[in-house]
Amino acid sequence: MKLTHCLLVLLVAIPVMAIDIPELPICEAHMPINEGSIWVSPDGSGPGLEYGYDMAGEVADVRITLLVLNGEYEPIANLPYEDLWLQSESNGLTRCVGGTVADHNTDQNGETTFSGPFLAGGSNPNPEKILVMIFGDPLVQNPLSLFINSPDINGDLAVNLSDISAMTQVLNGDYDWSCDFNNDGAVNLSDIVVFATCLGAVCP
Repeated sequence: MKLTHCLLVLLVAIPVMAIDIPELPICEAHMPINEGSIWVSPDGSGPGLEYGYDMAGEVADVRITLLVLNGEYEPIANLPYEDLWLQSESNGLTRCVGGTVADHNTDQNGETTFSGPFLAGGSNPNPEKILVMIFGDPLVQNPLSLFINSPDINGDLAVNLSDISAMTQVLNGDYDWSCDFNNDGAVNLSDIVVFATCLGAVCP
């Protein structure tokens, strides 16, 4: 029997495996609170999302849980974590490679989490929200009200001299949320401390 005939026999004999495809309109993502914020650094030295802030500047859990379902409303297990990530609506938040991916593959219930810390810079100030991406497509549900800023103020994925200049301008001028890392409504010593600890940070 020719080789091509053998291959055809094998292909016919192997059962076709069904591949679960996420049905984006019914997949869900949520946080424990309606709105919150977190600061990030390109080197991942920022806090995890369990140490985010609510809109009053109080410490709050802003971890994200994602539920992935197929068209039959069944959970999709073992969806690769690297194909699940966060990005801002207008790309004000810049990400290192793999910097905002999920914590792990989806479990048997079709769930995974985003708990950080993230490797990113820039910011997505209110009202620019966060999109949960699955294989490069955003969930159909409303974006999440998670607002992210960084000592990498200009979003070039390095905390350097240009960011020092930007921070200095804010300290000497009007309030700018992009430098208010604890979301308390003021840019002050606590924000300077965060900035100083991240100076020199770059993507791994």
